[in-house]
Amino acid sequence: MAERDSLLAYPVVEAVCATAMSRQGGAASWWWAVGWLVQIGELHGHVSDLQALWTEGAVQQITNENTTLKQRVRRLATDNRTLHERLKAARSNS
Repeated sequence: MAERDSLLAYPVVEAVCATAMSRQGGAASWWWAVGWLVQIGELHGHVSDLQALWTEGAVQQITNENTTLKQRVRRLATDNRTLHERLKAARSNS
């Protein structure tokens, strides 16, 4: 019973079950709900697999690389503005 209670704690599962109960299709509605619940379970498994791939060290490394890349983009944007200003000045002098 505890597993059923914890499963129903998920709002999506609760909504799927409520929809199946509100339909007048009998067994067909329940099979529809079972199909949805199986898909939800499969997706939850995929999410868990992906979370397992991202270790704390990998997340920290990606965060550091992202910070470095943002700094590089800022520097390149500044250099680009400077070059455009110099080009504009050179064109106006000729």
